[in-house]
Amino acid sequence: MRTYRWWWGAVALVLVATGLTMALGRLGATQVVAIALPMAGIGALYAYLYTPEGSEVSADWICAWGLRTGLGVPAGVGLLGILGPASLVPVLLFLGSAPACLEWCQRRYGGSARAWPSRPSFASRISDRDLALAWESSYLALQQTADVAAKTRIVRVRTVLLDELERRTLPARWTRRWVASPDRLEAGRPLQR
Repeated sequence: MRTYRWWWGAVALVLVATGLTMALGRLGATQVVAIALPMAGIGALYAYLYTPEGSEVSADWICAWGLRTGLGVPAGVGLLGILGPASLVPVLLFLGSAPACLEWCQRRYGGSARAWPSRPSFASRISDRDLALAWESSYLALQQTADVAAKTRIVRVRTVLLDELERRTLPARWTRRWVASPDRLEAGRPLQR
């Protein structure tokens, strides 16, 4: 994400410099300042009002957002003046791909990218006997653990194991045997390797 943030910032810097140059050329310095000052005030106000939970309101945070909106809006006006209204869509897409927007979407709609499964579950790669032994040992680990976070991880592993058992479509009588005792499963059917 750090590389993405760096590249996004570099492209944004080029776009802002180009847009401000074009706005100064078309509108003049007085009108650019007349647009920039109220926009900076609005950006600072929103930064103050919508500070992330759990963080203190700092002057750096407020000034940074004031500067971003104070320079960004006149730059956007300059870009729209040159490229026309059709450029509004790519500019909005670029703003929507900002690192802050992507982080917000990750927090709001899903876990981090590291939590997404990148390969099949470990349970799908083991034999029936190993699956049964993993179930039994996870039960013992669950009984012996007092830590809530560890119990949560063990429950997740047990869920994966049960999902794999269901995926293998064992008959219901074998499923009941397996959940009750892995040894009963082994007695009820031949090993699968």
